[in-house]
Amino acid sequence: MWVGGAIVLTIAIIAPLLIPIDHWVPNDHRPSVLFIGDSLTYQSSSALKADLGARGFSTRVQAVSGSGLLDTQLNWTERARHLIATDDPDDVVVEFIGNYGLKGAQPGIADGTPQYYGRWRAAAQQLEDILTSRNAQVYWVIGPPLGETFYQIRLTTVDGIYESLHAPNVASGRPPIIDVVKAFSAPNGVYSEYLPGPRGTLVQVRLADEVHFTLAGIARYADTVAQTLERDGGE
Repeated sequence: MWVGGAIVLTIAIIAPLLIPIDHWVPNDHRPSVLFIGDSLTYQSSSALKADLGARGFSTRVQAVSGSGLLDTQLNWTERARHLIATDDPDDVVVEFIGNYGLKGAQPGIADGTPQYYGRWRAAAQQLEDILTSRNAQVYWVIGPPLGETFYQIRLTTVDGIYESLHAPNVASGRPPIIDVVKAFSAPNGVYSEYLPGPRGTLVQVRLADEVHFTLAGIARYADTVAQTLERDGGE
């Protein structure tokens, strides 16, 4: 995944773009978590597994760099059906920042238009319905901020879509979210490539493409996600 033609990639992104789908059989009774998403999830997969494993979760990651919910060359709806049927996870974490056209665009649909957002909403709701069909708890990731204005506006809009989805297995009717906006925002609330570390020293958390994480950013992202799941008790 990249935006604005940027070609700054991490080694994790240059690696095979899809973690192969196979049959996941957890070998214990720990809560199981399935992650699906784009390259932000892909590049964070090892850290997510380590952080959640240390917190008592069994974790599996399925992510495709550059992918989005409207792809024509890749069908997340069908992948979700397969994963839910074979894995039956307790929790699912969904992360998509709005990529469009990198894996096939839909005829007549332009990026960031009302038609795009309407299709994205429908696709997200369909994914929610599929992922909850066996009573998994589905979390949607909100953020992290992006540096380029168009893509930040698009991200904010799709985040609003996620927050307003109908969650059939939640009393409030709204899905729980994992908000990583604050963890990746400067004190004034905007995007920053550098953020204060544990000792207050500035640490680079985003690459120069203003999208992907550095190793420090990966650690911050995984920790934020793991804290939310641990707080909710893997329900």
